[in-house]
Amino acid sequence: MAISRPSRNTPPYALFICIGLLLIAVVLDVWFYLGMGKAQQLAATDGSAMARYVSPSEQNNATVRALLAQARAKHNTAIGEAVSEINQLEHRIAGTTGVPVATLTGPNGTINTALKAAKMGGSSLVAAVNSLNGELAKQKAQSGNYSKTLAATRASIKRLNAQFDAQLHADNAKLAATNTILATTTAHLAKLRQQVVKQAGGFENKMTKRSAANERALRQLVVQVQQQKDLIARKQLQIADLRRLIEQYRPKGIGSTSRLYQADGKIIRASDGSKVVFINLGRRQHVMPGLTFAVYSPNQGVGGKHKKGDIQVVQVGADESEARITHVKPNQTLFSGDLISNPVFNTDRTRKLHFVVYGDFDLNGTGVPTRSSYDRVVRMIKSWGGVIDKKLSPQTDFLVLGTPPANAVSNFPVETRQTKDIEKQREKQLGKYNRLVQQATDDSVPILNANRFLALIGFHNVTMVQQ
Repeated sequence: MAISRPSRNTPPYALFICIGLLLIAVVLDVWFYLGMGKAQQLAATDGSAMARYVSPSEQNNATVRALLAQARAKHNTAIGEAVSEINQLEHRIAGTTGVPVATLTGPNGTINTALKAAKMGGSSLVAAVNSLNGELAKQKAQSGNYSKTLAATRASIKRLNAQFDAQLHADNAKLAATNTILATTTAHLAKLRQQVVKQAGGFENKMTKRSAANERALRQLVVQVQQQKDLIARKQLQIADLRRLIEQYRPKGIGSTSRLYQADGKIIRASDGSKVVFINLGRRQHVMPGLTFAVYSPNQGVGGKHKKGDIQVVQVGADESEARITHVKPNQTLFSGDLISNPVFNTDRTRKLHFVVYGDFDLNGTGVPTRSSYDRVVRMIKSWGGVIDKKLSPQTDFLVLGTPPANAVSNFPVETRQTKDIEKQREKQLGKYNRLVQQATDDSVPILNANRFLALIGFHNVTMVQQ
């Protein structure tokens, strides 16, 4: 079978189709490249425009990139897209449209005013939104933590309620048992009370009879004791009267009172303006360093009112001693022939004088009594030939009294067991002080207070000794 051949005059349709397709492809490429160039130009334009409003770091922000992509997709500029977004946002907030961009983004615009009110005036709107989104995320996370804590707390409260219910049930059971025991005990107590009342009635009758008998016997004893007290009082008055008569009619130079007015020696040498004198007593007369004497005028004799001054022995010889002048009364001068006296000191020591020392003493002149001052008084008496008695007796010659014992706890605002003990001890000492004064008065024993005693022995202290 023969194949027919086309005629050479037939047009080349296939070639035309290929050429047409090629032309279409070229047109599409040109259109594509033109679109890409326009997009790049638009992107460059958007980038330069955005650079004026957005910092470089914010241009990499996801929100900014999304805004640029949305603008390209709509073939719009980023500024136009931002204005559109702002208009929509303003419409949602204020319900109006058509507000100029400057009104919202200007220095005094709505956005800056809102940022300043939120204390974010130095931030851009994007930064402010991102910051608020971050804070919102933190608050949501914190709220989740609070929810977990609340759930745990509720579980703990539920568990504690269960434990409380269990404990309450156990306590109720114990309370019921205790009530039972209490009721039984109350019944026993009622029986015992009846027995006690019955026995108390009989005991009260016996005690009434015995009390009446004891009261009669006590009255008889009180009468007898009062009679004995009256007898003792009369005897004590008689004794005191006899002592006073004996002291009154005793010759001068005998007795403890006369010792206060006797001179032990005299000054044998004295120089005007000198602080040293010499006395006619020495080692043979038992004088020792530190011994003090009161100085009196020979014309007026020994006595407190006629005292001229005080001296203290510093060096002792055989029959004379050197003494330092410790005090001279105003307008007085110590001369040769002046008398010296110390009631404690006795030259022959044939009989030692007996002293009782009691009370508080202050030889330092501070106004505060000390134990060392009391010990010093006792030591002076012993070293100068006197004897210290613990209590008054018929052979006691002088009672030397300091100030009455003071209340040692009056300055303590809070009363304690220790302060109570101290107060009781001081009250006991004060009672002894008063008893010694009364006994010495009844027995006619001379009482020398601290000032007079120190003045008589020649001990001088400006604060302590009052002339």
